[in-house]
Amino acid sequence: MARTKKEAIRNLHSTKSVNENDAKKTKEAPKDRKTYRHKNGYRINQEIRNQQRKVSTVIPKASFSRLISEILQNVCIEKGRSQMQFSKEARSALVEAAETAIVEIMQIATVLQSHAKRETLSTSDLKLADVIINTIYKTSSE
Repeated sequence: MARTKKEAIRNLHSTKSVNENDAKKTKEAPKDRKTYRHKNGYRINQEIRNQQRKVSTVIPKASFSRLISEILQNVCIEKGRSQMQFSKEARSALVEAAETAIVEIMQIATVLQSHAKRETLSTSDLKLADVIINTIYKTSSE
C-alpha cells in the first residue's frame, strides 16, 4: 500500500501527540519500594489457621446427605425393608464423625510421611494409616 505524503505527515504528527499524552498520563511507580514476598508455605499455613478457626463443617452438607440417602437406599433394598430416613441432627452427627475420621487418618499419614523423610503425602501413607487405625479399633473393641 502506497502512502501519500500528506497521510505520512498526518500520522507522524498524530503519533507524537498520542505518545506525549500517554507519557503524561502514566504514573511511574516509586523505584525505592520493592514488592513484598511471603515466605514459602505462609499462605497455606494461613489457610490452615482459617480452617481451624471455623466452626462449620468442611464437607458440604447437601452432597453428604445425598450420599447418606443413596447408601441407605442400597441397604434397604438388600435387607428388603422400606425406606429409612435420618433426622437433621443424625446427619450432622454423621458429618462430624466422618470429618473426625478423615482428620485422624490424615494425622497418622502425615506422621508416616515425615518418618519416611518425604515432603509429599503418598497413597501408601494413607493406606498404612488406614491399616493402623483399623488395628487400633479392632484391638480396643475386643
